[in-house]
Amino acid sequence: MASRKVKMLRQVLAVAPLIVIIFQNCAEHFSPRREIASTSIISGAFAEKEIIIRLKNQGARDELLNWSVSHGMTHEHEWPDIHTHHFSWTENASVDEMLSEVYSLMPSDVSYAEPNYSFKKLDIGDDLQILASGTVTANASSVQTTAPIQFKETWPTLAVNGTRPIVAVIDSGIDLSHSVFVNSNALWRNTQEVPNNGIDDDSNGFVDDINGWDFANNDNNPSDDQGHGTHVAGIVLGTGQNIFGTTQVPAKIQIMALKFLTAAGDGKTSDAIQAVYYAVKNGAKVINNSWGGAGYSRTLIDAIAYAYSNKVLFVAAAGNDGRNIDGTPMYPASYMVPNVLPVAATNSTDQLTSFSNFGALTVQIAAPGASILSTYPNNQFATLSGTSMATPFVAGTAALMAYERPQMTSYQIRTILTSQVDQINGLTNFVWGKGRLNVLKATTFAKSAILDTDQPSYSLASQSKESSPSGCGMVISSGPKPPDGNSWAAVLILLFPVIVAIISRNAPITLRVDA
Repeated sequence: MASRKVKMLRQVLAVAPLIVIIFQNCAEHFSPRREIASTSIISGAFAEKEIIIRLKNQGARDELLNWSVSHGMTHEHEWPDIHTHHFSWTENASVDEMLSEVYSLMPSDVSYAEPNYSFKKLDIGDDLQILASGTVTANASSVQTTAPIQFKETWPTLAVNGTRPIVAVIDSGIDLSHSVFVNSNALWRNTQEVPNNGIDDDSNGFVDDINGWDFANNDNNPSDDQGHGTHVAGIVLGTGQNIFGTTQVPAKIQIMALKFLTAAGDGKTSDAIQAVYYAVKNGAKVINNSWGGAGYSRTLIDAIAYAYSNKVLFVAAAGNDGRNIDGTPMYPASYMVPNVLPVAATNSTDQLTSFSNFGALTVQIAAPGASILSTYPNNQFATLSGTSMATPFVAGTAALMAYERPQMTSYQIRTILTSQVDQINGLTNFVWGKGRLNVLKATTFAKSAILDTDQPSYSLASQSKESSPSGCGMVISSGPKPPDGNSWAAVLILLFPVIVAIISRNAPITLRVDA
């Protein structure tokens, strides 16, 4: 018996090199990303006395509304296309109690019900340094970062004329009167709306939304009362041009101001969701999300999946807790929708910052996020640190790629961004592929890449992405295929027959690979 066990052990050891080879090869074709959902109903901080409910069909709407009326609830918002409703109440009942009650009342009609989770901005507030505006604007050689991401080298290579893609900055708003944005004509305007006539001219559900929308206060003024959003927007713009000095060149992109974070720097799922739908329906190509939290929201996943179905890239900050989000996720960065691009923060010497979250299975790219100089409210400039600052470098680069190739999908852009990077040994075990953003590589590659016209389908129910013909909707030639699944799971599936055979048979196993 002992000799048989020894023989089996030898057989396992004999195929160990093959296991390593298979793993290395599979890692190129199966994404290391994974999505971790809480096993409990509530998984993070949330708004008191508010819930979001999605029905399986519209037929149960009246019953749901009658139930809400019986509890004196306010019907805050409805997303009719996905049968989803947001309620609030004042009576003495907890979120958990209301969730349990609606599940019990309508067990066959409720797709899901969840709290209205809270999110927060992802900068290091103590790191803020406001600079004298005159000093910065007079110095055209000022740079946002000295990290070698080759963004300044990219500027002369960009096309003179192109279609200006829209980057939606879902944040605390933007200082709409800042000279950098005004002089470069960088801010998106809703040309279908007549200013200040009190009419929803374009019938999009928002009155006089000329400059975007403030979802935190439900008005048409997305001005920044916190500072974070203005700083983020400046990084997005500054990735493609010099935002310092007294002269501003016309922007090659448009920045859409969508406010959902309050002056305190926090916001709700319901407002973030409305901002995502607004961005997509109004033509955004890229959405920057420099915020996050611990709440696993199915409603937010639905919104991101809607963005993906419209080929919109969703760039998300990995967070600033210095933790591995492979095991303890940060949302929305940890969602596995194919258009989500999680970003970690590096310093000027290409090392992961001490505050940045990381995860070799989750985080897809790193970018500078330490002491970044950018715009700040009241026509000022400031330095801030955080994955909040790293994320807009990636979003800005994605927009420049779309400027060069407007037909690119979010999946194609993510493919190129994560493959055309500088591989930094210091990011090993922290970032998938140990890649740090290189703006010049990504934009140059985008110009000549041969593209497919489709992208893989996405199903929340199966958490799978199906391959579509001709390269899975990505780059057909030039560049490696990006990640698309879980490499460990793939390896186990592939090796299962081998392991079973080793255990069940005494005879040596011969493995053949046909040429």
